[in-house]
Amino acid sequence: MYNSKTNLTNLKTNNMKNLKSVLAITTLILFITSCEKNEPGVAGPQGAQGPQGNANVNSVNVAVNTSDWELYLNPLGGNDWVAQKSVSIITSSVVSSGAVYVYLRKTYSNGGYYYQALPFTWVDTPSSARTYGFSISANTLNIHVEDTDNSLYGLGAYTFKVVAVDGARMSNRLVDFNNYSEVKKTFNLAD
Repeated sequence: MYNSKTNLTNLKTNNMKNLKSVLAITTLILFITSCEKNEPGVAGPQGAQGPQGNANVNSVNVAVNTSDWELYLNPLGGNDWVAQKSVSIITSSVVSSGAVYVYLRKTYSNGGYYYQALPFTWVDTPSSARTYGFSISANTLNIHVEDTDNSLYGLGAYTFKVVAVDGARMSNRLVDFNNYSEVKKTFNLAD
C-alpha cells in the first residue's frame, strides 16, 4: 500500500539533509576563499606605562690592589686595614635614603666564583678569624679588614661588587640582599 504522507515526510527530510549539506559546503568554501593575507593595519595608540625598571639600582666592580691597604689604628682598640676607593654610584641621595650592599668575589680553585655579602667573618685558624666590613660616604667606599689576633697578614688584591639602591626602590621589594645572585636577578644587574 502506498502511503503518500510517509513519502512526503521522507522527501522533506531528504531535502533538508541535502540543503544542510549544501549550506555547510558553501560556508566552508566561503571561509577558505576569504582567508587571504592582508597588509598590516595602522598602529594602535601608545600602551600604558609599564612597571618601573632598575634605573635607580646600579652596580659596579671595585678592584682593591695590595698597595691600596692602609693601616688604621682603631680608637676602640686593635688595628684594621682599610682600603678607600672612589665609587660614583654611592651618591649623597643613596647615602641619605637608600642602601649600599658590598660583596667580596671569592674564586674557586676551578676558576668559578661566587659573591660573599659583607660584613662576614672568615675563620683562618682556631685562634684567628678575619672580619671583612665596609663603611660609606658620598662617592666613597671604605673596605675594613680586621683579624682577631691582630696579625693582619696576607692582604692582597680583591674584587668587590658594589650595589647602590635608591631609597625609592627599597619600599616594595622583598629581596635577600645577602644573596648576590638574587639581587642580580631581581634588579637585572650585569656581572
